[in-house]
Amino acid sequence: MQLLVSFRGAVYPVAVDAETTVANVKTFLAAATGIPAPNQRLLHKAFARAGDGDQVCGLLKGEADQVKVLLVGTKEEDLAEVRRKDRVLEVRRQREHTASLKPSSQQSSAPSGRTYTFGSVKQLDQFPDSNLAKNLLLRLREDIGIIEVMRSHKWFVQVLTELHPAEKTILGFNKNMGQEISIRLRTDRLDGFRHYRTIVKVLLHELVHMVHSDHNEAFHTLNSQLNREYDLYSQGNSVAGGREDGSRVFSVDDDSTGVSPSHKYQGGTFVLGGNNTPGGAHSTASDIQRDVILAAAEKRRLEQWEQELVDSCNEQKEREERK
Repeated sequence: MQLLVSFRGAVYPVAVDAETTVANVKTFLAAATGIPAPNQRLLHKAFARAGDGDQVCGLLKGEADQVKVLLVGTKEEDLAEVRRKDRVLEVRRQREHTASLKPSSQQSSAPSGRTYTFGSVKQLDQFPDSNLAKNLLLRLREDIGIIEVMRSHKWFVQVLTELHPAEKTILGFNKNMGQEISIRLRTDRLDGFRHYRTIVKVLLHELVHMVHSDHNEAFHTLNSQLNREYDLYSQGNSVAGGREDGSRVFSVDDDSTGVSPSHKYQGGTFVLGGNNTPGGAHSTASDIQRDVILAAAEKRRLEQWEQELVDSCNEQKEREERK
């Protein structure tokens, strides 16, 4: 007996003897079509209630020597693409939910006495180290450079959120010029957090979108201005480790994210499992030289990031327009 199995315009002949089971047929078809056996469905009245251990000849008793069967199934790569799209949709639903929350229901409300700041911060709670993500968002809000940039330009943003790492093609977005700024904090491999200075670079880029939607000459001019202002303000004077309005003083050289000192930054990202803090109190001359080299490399990498930020923002804008 022979089965003529049709699948996506092709016909696969399957020889069947007295010992051939349904599982044997599916194994053959998996090798021939790339459809895993669990994903296969054989459409023929004889297979409607058949189990994988049933013998095919017994199921087809009384049929002709050649039996036509239709195969329905999905390849693993197709399933992976569906799952990827499901994750993207879930990210969008989470963003819409975050944007719909009232300020009173969000975490970490704005500091009293400060007009130009982030009204609240919100991390992704589904990760076990969400407290570290919250610390990073709070550090961004309390960074003296960010505080002074926002105060100087009189910017208020309703909420600063953590961008879901499933959105690998974008690093951040500014929704409706200040309704929400979302920043990707985590590495692509989800093994830790990105270097603080690179996160600041993204945040400054998104703050420029408080004024300019397009990446034109005016956008790039203001972006360069904000980076200069940030560097200048980060070196400003402080009052006993803080400011008169109670805000803390952070700078680009301060890697105190509130995480364990056993973590470290490496290769521009915050990687879990480190065992020292670069530039710490016990740094040797070789440590300092290494940090200088790393800082120079990081500066070059940040310059390359500018185009990546523009590209990711353009992609996010196109997505919003397609909605």
